[in-house]
Amino acid sequence: MGILPRPRVRSPVHAPYSCTIAGRLPVALAVALILPVSGTRAETVTTDFENGFGPWVPLFSGTWEIQNQSGNQVAALTVAGVDRPPVRRPRAYLFLPGHTWKDYSLTVKAKTLEPASLSFRDVVLIFGYEDDTHYYYAHTSSRSDSTHTVIMKVNGNTRGTIQLETNPPPALNGNWQTIRVKHAASGKIEVFVDNMSTPRLTAQDTSYPVGAVAFGCFDDRALFDDVSVSGTEVAVPVAAPVVTRSGPNQIALTYGTQQGFTYQVLTGTELPSFTASGPAVTGHGGTEQALFSTVDVPQRFFEVVTTNPMLAGP
Repeated sequence: MGILPRPRVRSPVHAPYSCTIAGRLPVALAVALILPVSGTRAETVTTDFENGFGPWVPLFSGTWEIQNQSGNQVAALTVAGVDRPPVRRPRAYLFLPGHTWKDYSLTVKAKTLEPASLSFRDVVLIFGYEDDTHYYYAHTSSRSDSTHTVIMKVNGNTRGTIQLETNPPPALNGNWQTIRVKHAASGKIEVFVDNMSTPRLTAQDTSYPVGAVAFGCFDDRALFDDVSVSGTEVAVPVAAPVVTRSGPNQIALTYGTQQGFTYQVLTGTELPSFTASGPAVTGHGGTEQALFSTVDVPQRFFEVVTTNPMLAGP
């Protein structure tokens, strides 16, 4: 699946200026206007599925539909998803695009559709989502072992458990249950099942302090209702690109990134026609640099587009 439409911020571009190297044609560079980073705000998003999926988007595999359950509309994952390389992770989920969260809670009512004889049936809540292979998920299951009833961190081509508890009592019982994840930017993670006072699982990890959220199943079917996300929403920041000469025939575009957002460098020789200069980059709070040759293209304009987390698969 490709990247879906979502809020994005472009760094504006000034008219080009010229710098000259002896014996060579002038090289026109475009410098993006440096703007302050947008702030944060308290926000709550609630969905009861009475009017469809609302803001939630089905990803990646599996089959979703809205069902009437005794006069109540719910989101139903009716066909389980399939495995996707390069790492084992939840196969089907509903994703909330256009939002990046910090210090928040995600609450979902869920009911597994799998029989009690399937001891490893599950429901997952996904949080701290940066892209399709970088996020956490809370796995609630009818079984408890190294991969069931855990807090898992997906990190590129690998994954691993991060909860402090060892084999806690399994919680998924086949009834409607309330599951909540509380995720603090400080790294504190708490997972509650039915009992909202005492966490069932806890962890401390700062790899993904902000990110998007989702919910679904690892490889099963389930019903979902009354979803709520409440906390601090981080506004899409504006990148601050700087263009410098890095050699006789080369220029460098340097820009800072913020964790939980995606950055795409666009370039072109004419305004406003820009094309992507390479793949989108997931921000990790550091500095990114792109190099360009000036031999064949003496004039170039740049733009950096900042978006919420990427939805595209690997």
